[in-house]
Amino acid sequence: MQGLQLLAVECILYAFGIETQHLSYLLVFLASSIASALPISPPGGLGFREATFYYGHLWLALSKEQAVSISLTFFLSQALISLFGMYYHFKKPMPIPSDEELPSS
Repeated sequence: MQGLQLLAVECILYAFGIETQHLSYLLVFLASSIASALPISPPGGLGFREATFYYGHLWLALSKEQAVSISLTFFLSQALISLFGMYYHFKKPMPIPSDEELPSS
């Protein structure tokens, strides 16, 4: 799962036109994933992930705007994907009962 998330962040980096320090951004992303999974973080880790990217930019000399933008873009993409899953969950077709489950007349 983490590998697919790293791939998604790599795509975000290319979409933003960031051509250097990919490994640093990915390292900060992995740290932000740990921070957002802490039981004290709000749902979705919103805020913790951005704080991790903010402090990560200080330690690794990354662009602050780009670092926080990557974090927010990843969060919004995950939220959008989850909305599609929620729609499917509530709109899934009703199962067709088998002959054994039908009442006899």
